[in-house]
Amino acid sequence: GRLDLMGAGSGYALVCEGCWFEEPLRFVEATTKTVRIISSRVPAMNCARMRTEGILNLSGSVIEGVLRLDQAHVAGEVTLMGARVGDGAGEAVAAKGITVDGDMQCNRGFAAHGSVNLRAARITGRLSLHGAVLNAPQSDQQDRSALHLSLLRAAELDLRAAKPIVG
Repeated sequence: GRLDLMGAGSGYALVCEGCWFEEPLRFVEATTKTVRIISSRVPAMNCARMRTEGILNLSGSVIEGVLRLDQAHVAGEVTLMGARVGDGAGEAVAAKGITVDGDMQCNRGFAAHGSVNLRAARITGRLSLHGAVLNAPQSDQQDRSALHLSLLRAAELDLRAAKPIVG
């Protein structure tokens, strides 16, 4: 079945390791503690306006579609180390207006096939794309940016990608 916590509140951490989800995960407007979905396979994940009093850790996971974090607030860090996100059809990470009270780690093998949109994001710590692969090739219909950082506020920014950014 579907993991759907839309609008729900949880006082416990959610930990899933090595899982295969058949349907997109939905955390829209949920209030949670730590969410740790590592080394797992997910069709897509919608966390728009989610509030997390802990960390959001998706390390080593494959998210085949969009990871949506628009207007989310994470009171810890966001970890996407080694995660692969997107199908190349549009946005891979949609995190317009996200607030992260800590670091956002899109590094150590993180790969986005599609745009990473962090427009107006607020990250009190470090945004790291060190060792990342960002690939948002242009199509006949769209001229896409691989990385959208306008109005970003971060204490530190590391853009040392693993190879030249495409898009």
